[in-house]
Amino acid sequence: MILIFLCSILFFSGCRETSSNLATLNATALDRHIVGLPSDYIPQNSKDLDRKFVPTNRNSIRKLGWSIFQDVTQAKVIRDKSGQIIGEIPLFLTWYDRQDLLRLSEKLFTDLKGHPAEEINSESYVTNRVMENFQWNVDNWKLNHGTPGELTLSNRIKFFQKGHTQFANAGSLSRTLWSPSLVKDLLVSFKKQADCGRSLSLESGATKSKQAEFTNINSPEFPKRPPCFQSEFKSNAVAVKALWRLSASQGHQVFDTSPESINDMIQFNHATWRPKSDLAVPSDQNIIRQVTQNGKTYDLLALHIMTKELSNWAWVTLWWSPDADAESDFGSDRPKSIDKRWKNYKMCSVVHFEDQQTNANSWCSNPYLETASGLGDTNCIGCHQFAGHVDNMASLQSRELETKKIKMTPVFPTDYLWSVSGAPEAIALYFHDAVEYFNL
Repeated sequence: MILIFLCSILFFSGCRETSSNLATLNATALDRHIVGLPSDYIPQNSKDLDRKFVPTNRNSIRKLGWSIFQDVTQAKVIRDKSGQIIGEIPLFLTWYDRQDLLRLSEKLFTDLKGHPAEEINSESYVTNRVMENFQWNVDNWKLNHGTPGELTLSNRIKFFQKGHTQFANAGSLSRTLWSPSLVKDLLVSFKKQADCGRSLSLESGATKSKQAEFTNINSPEFPKRPPCFQSEFKSNAVAVKALWRLSASQGHQVFDTSPESINDMIQFNHATWRPKSDLAVPSDQNIIRQVTQNGKTYDLLALHIMTKELSNWAWVTLWWSPDADAESDFGSDRPKSIDKRWKNYKMCSVVHFEDQQTNANSWCSNPYLETASGLGDTNCIGCHQFAGHVDNMASLQSRELETKKIKMTPVFPTDYLWSVSGAPEAIALYFHDAVEYFNL
């Protein structure tokens, strides 16, 4: 009954089917049992706990971007209970998806129900429960199935081993994945987010329309939302957004990302990405692929990474390019230390609203992710600053282009995370409804 209720919360909070050629496959409890506890990200800036070092030179920013990408995609070995190697998958595919968050939050709320307020409101007490539940999340499938489930487990392991030549299969092809540190902070701060979600649920249609009306969120008339966290995320918090598209014999759309083409797009095509006329057909050797249990193969076309090692996060986005184009422009400085399985991915990165060398707006856009009109000339940080201020990315479409790139607010209610306040995850709304249901 509880699980059905929580699933309905997620559904009405914005969970929806995507087009049939995109994958949004959540990991099952069995998949988590096989993958085990995920490893956390170790930030490049780990020695600088005050996050004072922020690179300003473009080359150093790109060097940081490649380094973050290399660490987030490093191969992790998965083993069975006897220690035998099942296969390798990238680090980020071991992280938590929405289904993990559902299981972990349900367990936490069930554990806390009926406890005294001083325990429910104690950060240290809730943190201890969350850390215990991380291991419970791994053991959960075994606890529920016991010995009769061994055949199911064995068959699922065989599925993992049937990956393409690049990596083993993974259970999750989710749109969004979060590092353990980020999920821990999400769960520990559930009461604060519930308050944040309450402000979202109480907003009237008139208030929402007023949000779309103002382009400057510093305006005193712009509706303000309370912060959803007690403090910023830890420096090892990472959020990843992946685009998995069904592999097709005719290939995928590709884009010219040369400086000349980007300038042309911005000046003459309303800052909207235009695909090349010819499609490109990838192979097992030049693209990251995964196979689902129904036998369908999906290709990883884009990967968006945000790490909290800097106060305003470090923003890295990557997209696939065919062999003939992989070493040019945004792939020309790819370090030789990068795993060769990722040799066809190009990268751009930003850490500032402005380019510190030219004082102009910084630029970073992904042709597979920033597909809406006008988003070809933007930067990751400029869009994410609106998280928690407006409902979702679609709310930005009516805004002037410049407002999507420059710093518009000193306050970031969700610390730049769209998944807290917006669909499809809408975590704050989910926590709000769950807290009321469990009477926490």
